[in-house]
Amino acid sequence: MRKILAGALTILGLATLAGCATAPTAPVELPDDAYGTWQSPVEGAYLEIRDDGTFGGNDGCNGFGGEYTVGDAALELEPGFTTQMFCEGVDDWLKKTATIEVAGDTLIAYDDAGTELGQLTRE
Repeated sequence: MRKILAGALTILGLATLAGCATAPTAPVELPDDAYGTWQSPVEGAYLEIRDDGTFGGNDGCNGFGGEYTVGDAALELEPGFTTQMFCEGVDDWLKKTATIEVAGDTLIAYDDAGTELGQLTRE
């Protein structure tokens, strides 16, 4: 009887764990013109949007990156990492970007409050 009960509990536990598993997510789809590298007016600063749902860049001093999701009218950036070097005189607005919109050859960066931080152009 103990073996039957132990077996049943094992099966129940495995079924519960299987229910917690998540299915792989589908690749994020964007207009083809959104992917690629976008240059900032700041020397050395850029933002790269990749087709695997990730982004990376540099604000002219520090590197940063993470993942993004596609919203109704914009990409929502979810920061994953940033370096923290001190660089005198560098405006680090680019790494503060929360959402972006692509309008032709211009990428517009916004902060969490929806305030425009700056614009980048296609490399």
